[in-house]
Order: sequence, then C-alpha cells, then structure tokens
Amino acid sequence: MSPSSQEWLRAILEDFVLEGYHVQLLVLAAECLDRAAAAREFLAEHGQTYQDDRDNTKAYPQCRIVEAAIASHRQLVRECGLDVCDPGSSHPATIKGHSHLRVGRN
Repeated sequence: MSPSSQEWLRAILEDFVLEGYHVQLLVLAAECLDRAAAAREFLAEHGQTYQDDRDNTKAYPQCRIVEAAIASHRQLVRECGLDVCDPGSSHPATIKGHSHLRVGRN
C-alpha cells in the first residue's frame, strides 16, 4: 500500500470507531486508490490512446482500470457508511443501519 493510501486509512481509523469487517473493506478501498494511481501514472506517460496494428485508435486498458478502481473505492466507502458522515459536525453522526459508526476520536 502506498504511503498516501496508508495515511488515508490511518486518518479514517483515527476518526471513526469501526468494526473489523469495515476495516477490511477500507483496506480494499485504499488498494483501489493505489490501483487508480498506478493506472493514471501509466496514462500520464503514454497518453490515453494508442494505434493498433490496423491503425485504429484504441483506449489503453488503464482507462478502464481507473474508472473501475474509483467506482470500487466509492462503493467500499459507501458500504462502510462513511460517505454520509460530516467530520466537521459538532455532534457524532449516527447513520441508519450503521449506528456503531461515530465521528470523533476512539
């Protein structure tokens, strides 16, 4: 896991009380961030398209990897209920179906 993804995960774990299952989902979400970043690096170096052997313009598979990784990350974060919490709120957030999640220090 990249240092930036580790820091993202560490910040989440410090700010929320989570079940073990949610921690596993967040590890997967952090890995999605890394997958998207690696694909973006490739695209930054090579561009988004190439010419195939028939001179047709094709998108690199990394374009889809970025899209899929971002969608997976969003879904995993949503599964943990973190997409509806407001860390700036003055009171703990309670999420319907996720009442064990609280904003604030453990």
